[in-house]
Amino acid sequence: MNNSLRILFVTPYVPASIRTRPNGFLKYLCKKHNVTVVCFVYPAWEAAYLGELNNFCDDVYPVIPTKYESYTRALLGLPSRTPISIAICSSPRLKSIIRRQINENKFDIIHTEFIRAAQYTSEIKDIPKVFDAVDSMNLAFQRAFHNPNSNLIIRALALEEWLKIKSYEPRMLRSFDHIVVSSPVDRKFLLIENGPDVEVIPNGIDLNYFHWDDSERDEYQLVFLGKMNYYVNVDSMVHFSKTYCLKFKQFVHKLDYQL
Repeated sequence: MNNSLRILFVTPYVPASIRTRPNGFLKYLCKKHNVTVVCFVYPAWEAAYLGELNNFCDDVYPVIPTKYESYTRALLGLPSRTPISIAICSSPRLKSIIRRQINENKFDIIHTEFIRAAQYTSEIKDIPKVFDAVDSMNLAFQRAFHNPNSNLIIRALALEEWLKIKSYEPRMLRSFDHIVVSSPVDRKFLLIENGPDVEVIPNGIDLNYFHWDDSERDEYQLVFLGKMNYYVNVDSMVHFSKTYCLKFKQFVHKLDYQL
């Protein structure tokens, strides 16, 4: 008996190895199921990673916007109720690809990744939909606004996004059947009255990549790995550096800390 599913996997970025969470989901799902990926390629340099997906996904349909398109949509988002971070990823072309794929294929389920992609699938009916929120952006922008280390411009932008995302996020959540998120703290912010259940699935580690070997290494070297164009990752690095790294150096004076 064939228990494989046809899955439509929709993301607002390239779910390659530089993004460990969606990449881990994809690799796991592709082992047993037929997965079609439709992704918005932003920033444009992430297009270099599209080749990775062809190694394990059945089909990949990328949409690469021009700088003009992205900047125009960001400006149009300023006076609207839509957060700028959402407006910048708006794409009629991507929505058209999704509609065509649904018309041509009988998908069993749709997986939507991150709040920026919710706009692509929120209006789809008659197909079960899972939404991986990853984080609560309501919480993320709230923290960014209250962060004392941010300058006034960053805090002003964070406030503008926070005020919009507070209503946008729960509105999008109600259009999905099941929600997953990376931490219990974010889950509390995503629970809404009469909304779908929210399940915590923590981020994992690819032990095939981060495997142990017996080669010689610096005994006192500490490496922090992260994709540093996302506020939450930057904030975690700063917190770790100020809170824990300084404590480590009290005991290991020769500590070599690398980012």
